[in-house]
Parts: sequence; structure tokens; C-alpha cells
Amino acid sequence: MKKRTAFLSLFISVIMILSIGCSKTSKESSAIPEPSVKSSSEVVLPSSEPIESSALPSSEPVEPIYTSVSPTTGIGYEKEQEFYPIMVTIENASGARPQTGLNKADIIYEFPVESTITRFLCIFNDNRPKEVGPVRSARYYFLYTQKEWDCIYEHFGGAREDESISVYNSKYNWIRVRIDGLKGKYNPFYWRDHSRKAPHNVYSDLTFVKEQYPDFKSKRTYFWKHSDTPSTSDIDAKSIHIPFASQKKHNVEFLFDSKTGLYTRYENGELFKSIEMNDNGKKAPEPVVTNNIIIQYVPMDTTHTGKYFRRVINMMGSGKAEYFINGKYITGKWERKTENDVTKYYDDKGQEIVLAVGTTWVAIQPTWYKVTFE
Repeated sequence: MKKRTAFLSLFISVIMILSIGCSKTSKESSAIPEPSVKSSSEVVLPSSEPIESSALPSSEPVEPIYTSVSPTTGIGYEKEQEFYPIMVTIENASGARPQTGLNKADIIYEFPVESTITRFLCIFNDNRPKEVGPVRSARYYFLYTQKEWDCIYEHFGGAREDESISVYNSKYNWIRVRIDGLKGKYNPFYWRDHSRKAPHNVYSDLTFVKEQYPDFKSKRTYFWKHSDTPSTSDIDAKSIHIPFASQKKHNVEFLFDSKTGLYTRYENGELFKSIEMNDNGKKAPEPVVTNNIIIQYVPMDTTHTGKYFRRVINMMGSGKAEYFINGKYITGKWERKTENDVTKYYDDKGQEIVLAVGTTWVAIQPTWYKVTFE
């Protein structure tokens, strides 16, 4: 009887141990989370080789690799770009506004001409818009800018009433490709927009120019310097006032936007606009902007030739220059020793100016005018 009791006690003990073990296993199993379904981007396939750290994605931005940098703007391009400058005289009388294509120009020189009128000499290289204008006549001092760029030149006639100021003087035969709209053989290069009054309605297609002169090569080899860290100073210049029309009152203003790094042009208190065409051929007016402004002070006079008073402007030599870059003001000088040289710009320490990457506006001013800023 004792043996049977002992056996039953042993049997009950074994059963209790097994029950406790099963219960513990069950609780541990229920604590394991159910597997979730992962997206294909989350699935990690097994590999027998360790993952190199360089193969892991980086949060650092990837710098673009440029094969070409524009000599006129400093902008980098992934595809090789050729240097193919085209200069166009674009009118700035009130009847010519809004102009077309100004924001596509890399460099714009603004020259005083007769009375209170200025004209734009636009250098196009990075872009060749299908419509620019209104194209107007040349002045002899424009031709010295053409020479230093050695570019194709489009204009519609020019001053000629006196040999000393005639744009057709034989000494300007350095122009290798001159597309003069007053000469009949160049009619295919121009058209008139009859919705606007003549003479403020002549336009040209610069892609057509390139098609007609595919082998043109400029001989210019010196270019201005551009950088993301351009020349600077401690002097702020957010609002610039340029007295193109009168030394007593400014009529052109440029206001700086620190968010975009651009100067926006105003004339006579109004926002200055240009009609721009997108890749789909749609046109719309846009504010005229630029990244850099150069004020170049030069000797000026007037001469009476027949019924006109014409400007006489000397683009050779040296003189005072002022620069507005990234909202800063810098003083210095310009220099061009001979007509065969190009104009160079320096700060007041004799260091060559480094422009911000982008477009440049060169305002030609008489030596006795004063540009002010705030």
C-alpha cells in the first residue's frame, strides 16, 4: 500500500512539472510579434558579402558635373557649349516698350544716345531666342563694343550724316558679320510686327542667325571672372539710382532682392518688363533682372551734324567704375588701352573684379554724372 501511494505521488509530481513547462512555452510564444508585410523597398535580401559603407546612400547633395562653363555668365552646363556671341541693338524709347528677349541676354550695355533716350547693346551667347527686339539703329561708339567681343552684329541702319560719326566709315571694317536691316540682302533676318507702330516694330530670330552662319568663330579669348563667391565689400547697396536722362534727377533704378540675388530694373518709377518666350512658343511679360551692375564713367560730348545733335563717346583709356554685386557696393576703375584690347574692370586695390554667376548690366555714364544708392 505504501509502494502504491509513493508511486501515485511521483506520478502526480511529474504531471505537474510537465504542465508548468507547457504553460511557460505557450506564454513565450504568444509574446513574439506577428511578422508584417514589407514593401519592396524595405525587403533586404541576404548576401554572403559584407556591405561596403560607400555603397550606402548618402544624405549629402551630389554636385553636378559640368563639362562647360559659359564665358559670358559663368553658368555651368552639363553639355559642351560653344562661344557664339551675337550682339543686337535694341531700342529703349517709350514706344519700344515692353521689349522682347532682354532677360535672355547675358550682358546688356546701356548707352545714352540722343536727348534722354538710351539704347541697349545686348550680347547673347548662352541663349539664342527666337524673337528679340525692337531692333534699331547703331551709333559709332557701339562698334567699339562689337570689336572687343568680335561678335556677329545685328542693327537696323545707323547714324551716317557726318563721316566722323558714321557707322559706315571704312575704319569699322573690322566687323566680320554685320546684319544691317537697311540692306535688302538681310531682309530674311527681320520682320515687322504690324500690331506695333513703326519704327518700334522690327524683330529678329537669333536661331536663324546661327543657321545662316554656322561656322562663325569669335576671336575673343579674354573673359570676365565669375564665381559663387564674387568680389564684395562691407557697404550695402539695396537701391541704386542711375541718372541716364539728367544729372539732376535719376530715371533708372535697380532694387536688390536678397532672396534671389537679383537686381530688378525700374524706369521712371515703373517696373521695367520684357516679353519672353518659353520653349512652347508662349510669350509673357517678365520683370527685367540682372545679377551684376557695372557703372562705367566715360568722357562724353555732343556734336551737331546737320539737323541732329549726336553723342560723342570715348570708349578707350581708363576711368572710374562702380560695381553692385550681391547687394554690395565696390569702387574701382575700368581700363582699355587700345581698340584692339578688351575692357577690364578692377577694384580700388587693383584686383580684377569677380562677378556673381549670372547676367551683367553695364551702364555707360558721363564722368560728371553721379550714381547714388541706399
